[in-house]
Amino acid sequence: MSAKHDSPPEDHALRNNGPWWMYPVVLAGAVVIVALLADRTNHPPADAPEQLAAWTPTAVSPKQQAAGESVKLSIDFGNGAQRTFNQLPWKEGMTVADLMLAAQDFRPGIQFEAEGEGETAFLSSLEGVANGGDEKQNWLYRVNGEHAHVSYAVYTLQSGDEVQWIYARGQGE
Repeated sequence: MSAKHDSPPEDHALRNNGPWWMYPVVLAGAVVIVALLADRTNHPPADAPEQLAAWTPTAVSPKQQAAGESVKLSIDFGNGAQRTFNQLPWKEGMTVADLMLAAQDFRPGIQFEAEGEGETAFLSSLEGVANGGDEKQNWLYRVNGEHAHVSYAVYTLQSGDEVQWIYARGQGE
């Protein structure tokens, strides 16, 4: 003798795992949450303009901009290509090496490699272009149009200075 069922038989998967439509809803909710969280990290806080400088560490603050406390960095690759940072923040005691680190932290920043320390430090590669050695092109720098005769790690900048790296032979003439 068989027992009679008063209700239609339920699918085994539905009894154990809940309604089928729940999974797409949960997945869609998770995607929306991840998208919202990711979007928040790519924008400065809208309600706190004073926090903008903290959000963009290399930005020139309004106070620095008003006082003209910035420096300019340009890179001349020697083939007609150039890259320029018109206003990087300047601070007392800043060296050209410090300026390079500020440009590296900028979005999108530069990439460079250096060798040595202090008075013996020199730039060995900038934006993937390495020094060529004797009788070839190398990275040289000028400040306010004048060739520098000391290591970039010890040259102290003043507010308003313009630093130009040139990939050239000799004095970059």
